Amino acid sequence: MKTQNSNDLNGKKVIILGGSSGIGLATAQAAAAAGAEIILVSSNPDRLAQAASELPGNTQTFVVDLSNTAEIEQLFTHTGTFDHWE
Repeated sequence: MKTQNSNDLNGKKVIILGGSSGIGLATAQAAAAAGAEIILVSSNPDRLAQAASELPGNTQTFVVDLSNTAEIEQLFTHTGTFDHWE
């Protein structure tokens, strides 16, 4: 019987709000190393681009003002279903 490793995120879509630096970026790096598809969200486009350059090529990025409800709704409409968010 095959058991799933709790650290295995292979094939999972993970959205990380505030993922362009600090703990958010570290979380993105760990999730990517565990096989996740990463979606980084930040209000700072320059830091977002830098963070994405440190992650796998399939990483998606979105510039979103997280204090703006309409922008958040648009983000989740665009990204569709997901498995985890941080």
